[in-house]
Amino acid sequence: MADPFSASLDRLFKLQELQIEILSKADLRSRTPEHLIHVEAAYQDFQRGVNELLDKVARSEARRKAVNDEIAALSQRQNKYQTQVAAGMKGGSAFYEIVDEIENIKKMVREKEDEVLAIEETLAADRAQLDGLREKQPAETANYEEQMTGWRQEQATMGDQIQRARSEADEIRKTIDKRLLAMFDRIAKNRNGIGMAKVVRVRTQTAACSACNVLLRPQLLSDLKLARETISCESCRRILYWDKREDL
Repeated sequence: MADPFSASLDRLFKLQELQIEILSKADLRSRTPEHLIHVEAAYQDFQRGVNELLDKVARSEARRKAVNDEIAALSQRQNKYQTQVAAGMKGGSAFYEIVDEIENIKKMVREKEDEVLAIEETLAADRAQLDGLREKQPAETANYEEQMTGWRQEQATMGDQIQRARSEADEIRKTIDKRLLAMFDRIAKNRNGIGMAKVVRVRTQTAACSACNVLLRPQLLSDLKLARETISCESCRRILYWDKREDL
């Protein structure tokens, strides 16, 4: 029949293993594998390129409309002044001011028409580039999804494993003496989650703490084999755990 205290330590060590598994898998699940980081970056760069071109085309189209509206407004002013001249206004300072204004308007219209042509040339080039990217987009997206699907499935599997480990850990906690559990939690908090250290055989009748690798005194090892209470490593202060299925 198993010693109750020894069985309690067995459960406590199992709890520690579960907690380590939970932390390890949670960390692994949160970090994208190195090769997929490059896949993700490449896909995001591609998408960014598409969006930047869409924005550039939209800005160019908006600017072209604004310039054409300015040309239309200038043409209306020009027509207005030309109508006045055609109505018989001749000579005088007002007449020559209107003639000068008509010439200024014609100059501004030519400049803005040149700007419209430049915008249209840029638009044609950007639209051609955008069409090329859009043609590639389905294949780029399919390749990205294919490579990421496996990782997402792994994440889901690890999520299930973490949940099962948490449930098992919660059940084990209910079976352990509260004082022993509090002692373990306190040590684990200050020792990177490792509150218990397994005793490992180094040579015949010689063992060490697996956490700090310090050899145990023969008397401490003897006390550990007969213990009915917790015995801590004299070096790292973790609770020592001797698995009685292993010969020391």
